[in-house]
Amino acid sequence: TACLANCKICEAGDTCTTCATGWEDGTVPCDTCKDGNYVDADGVCTECTIDDCATCTDETNCDSCDDGFYVDTGACSDCLDHCNVCTTAADCTTCADGYEDGAAPCDTCSAGYYRDAADGNCKDCGDNCDACDDGTVCDTCAPGFGLKPNGKCVCPIETFLDTAATP
Repeated sequence: TACLANCKICEAGDTCTTCATGWEDGTVPCDTCKDGNYVDADGVCTECTIDDCATCTDETNCDSCDDGFYVDTGACSDCLDHCNVCTTAADCTTCADGYEDGAAPCDTCSAGYYRDAADGNCKDCGDNCDACDDGTVCDTCAPGFGLKPNGKCVCPIETFLDTAATP
């Protein structure tokens, strides 16, 4: 017995276990295209070919874009630098890790990050450090940690960092 339409592997003809290429597994009867695909005029899930497009309705209209891009007249355009999610070029809703809004969107380093002199990007200060100048020496530790003379953040005396998972 033949499998249902858009089904690659089935049991007893009516139970699909693996959908055909481009169709979302776990949908019965394989009637939803995977993200990044659309149903073409022949009823086949076809991959979106629009640059930086996450989901599209056809080969010329993007519905949603990858992180760092927004939908602009059916295509994807760049968000501002260091912006992961935006609705327009100037409207950033989520900054990249290590960045926050300052004088302009996503232009300031978040707590625990510093501006690298070599490339101008925000970089992580390191474990348990809230503020540093260059990533090697911590200036201010996260709450509950003490600053050693070498610029490292450690647990207070007579305590330890419990890394065991507790229920």
